[in-house]
Amino acid sequence: MEYHGFAPLWKGKQVGNRFQLTCRLTTKNTVTIPKTIREILGLKLQEEVAISYSSHSGKLYIQKLNRDNATDNRMIIDSRGGIRIPIEIQRFLRLKKGDEFSLYIINSEKIMLKKQ
Repeated sequence: MEYHGFAPLWKGKQVGNRFQLTCRLTTKNTVTIPKTIREILGLKLQEEVAISYSSHSGKLYIQKLNRDNATDNRMIIDSRGGIRIPIEIQRFLRLKKGDEFSLYIINSEKIMLKKQ
């Protein structure tokens, strides 16, 4: 798997020669995906996305909804680029409001959120 961090105009930090992008779980149970990342993946506001997770690694995955992932949790990107994380995923992964995630693009098709 190849990970790429992108970060113009978004909160992040310099890690070696890369810029690491971060986001937080808000009090409304959402994470906001930066416009640059949404554009790279072709995600549009008000579009449905699939949210899945890895139970052993605690990573969240967000990607465009398609027939291969139609059984994953479905959420809609709100007008500000926010995506609500379902409560059952929050409980399973023990996520709390304010938790910070590193964002990565995987193979130009999905976003991986890794809890810091």
